[in-house]
Amino acid sequence: MIGGRFETVSTEIYMQVIGYSRLDKSAALNVLLLIPTILVFILYRYLMQKNEKVISGNSNKTVEAGDTFRVRGLSAVIVWLGAGIFFVMMALEYGSIFLNSFSRNLRGKITFTTMYLDALLERNMDTFIRSVEYALIVAIVGSLIGILLSYYIERRKIKFGGVLDFIITLPYMLPGSCFGIGYILAFNHEPLKLTGTAVIVILNMIYKQMSITTKASASSLLQISTELDAAARDLGANKFLVMKDVILPNVKQAFATGFINNFTSAMVTAGAVIFLVTPGQKIAVFTLFDCINTGRYGEASMIATFIIVITISVNVLFSIIVAWKGKRNVYLELKNISKSFGEKEVVKDLSLSLPKGELLCLLGASGCGKTTTLKMISGFLKTDEGQILVDGQDITTLAPEKRPVSTVFQSYALFPHMSVLENVIYGLKFRGIRKKEAREMGMEYLKIVDMEEYAGASIGEISGGQQQRVALVRSLITKPKVLLLDEPLSNLDAKTPGKK
Repeated sequence: MIGGRFETVSTEIYMQVIGYSRLDKSAALNVLLLIPTILVFILYRYLMQKNEKVISGNSNKTVEAGDTFRVRGLSAVIVWLGAGIFFVMMALEYGSIFLNSFSRNLRGKITFTTMYLDALLERNMDTFIRSVEYALIVAIVGSLIGILLSYYIERRKIKFGGVLDFIITLPYMLPGSCFGIGYILAFNHEPLKLTGTAVIVILNMIYKQMSITTKASASSLLQISTELDAAARDLGANKFLVMKDVILPNVKQAFATGFINNFTSAMVTAGAVIFLVTPGQKIAVFTLFDCINTGRYGEASMIATFIIVITISVNVLFSIIVAWKGKRNVYLELKNISKSFGEKEVVKDLSLSLPKGELLCLLGASGCGKTTTLKMISGFLKTDEGQILVDGQDITTLAPEKRPVSTVFQSYALFPHMSVLENVIYGLKFRGIRKKEAREMGMEYLKIVDMEEYAGASIGEISGGQQQRVALVRSLITKPKVLLLDEPLSNLDAKTPGKK
């Protein structure tokens, strides 16, 4: 807020530029603001480094999935009361804006009108189009740059990363008016005369929100093991491919956070932009200010309504797209499944998502619940709680034979009275495949594991490792959507004889 009884350094900077055209004095005031900012940043980095050491230390404490903090008693009353007051204030605020956008008060009588909408469409739509264009560029480019900077600062630990982090954080800690002065002084002369162009406005918007994007990215990067980088490098990927194939696919949430924040901020920002925008580059928020300053509150309300609708619409649409894309790629999904045997809780609130075509290995000590989890997915054990979905289908209550799932059992579970080939093709007869075709398919699958010469042998005539191969192709031949393997490699040789 500009003006009033309580002046601040930032408002004084604004007045020195706008009111008195004193760039020298405003620059000096900017220096004064930098001193406490630097001290606060140093304290922030110290606390972050200390916290990192604590987190990286060894700990035997286990955090159970699904644990929540419950608010009760007086605390609950305070929380709900505060939330209620906030909701009422927001409803009154936005309700007033929407009401004033489509109503007029004539001699104490409120009537519906579209005159403010007509005025907006006639005079100011170009500013909205420009605002949306700028905001989309800022959202995409700013998010990508933020992820890259966070990667090199927090992951690669580049030299002078702390200094770079400070530069990135500055816009978040200082008022926008401070940077407006810097932009005017730095980019108002050749060869970098950018003042009055769209470029300087977009760069300012990107830089202003860079801190939030990098911090969100840093949080996502902490959840990605550095061993993934090492594994990719070990397999031949260079640094660029590590970023492309490993890092970027796993920081989608950070990109979504940065996109939404950058777009929203770009649509409503003023700050330093107020010093940089020319009449030819005017954006929606400044048209709103013009209407308020000239007493056209109806038009101002309509402009505010458009800003709110556009911002919320893009946020919701982008969130839906991200969520839909994520769901689309999820093939197997466990939602808070639990299983107990008497008083013994074997699996508790287990949730996971597995994309199509990927492998997941469950590791843990004997008795930790690995086989129990597999049996719940396959349907041989009922879940006490939770859901199991395969390719979007809820299979939680389906019988084992109706699930698009096949299991390679730890004991192999081969039929001793059948030959190797008969074991392999047993499941095909329930899928309407004729016996001759089934036998041909069975031989093809046996060739894959170098077992075709044992097709007529009984199960007792082959070794444990050979039995395991038979069990594997017996499951694969039915082409299940999900293949479950319980200790699948325990008896297999490192290399199958005769295969390269």
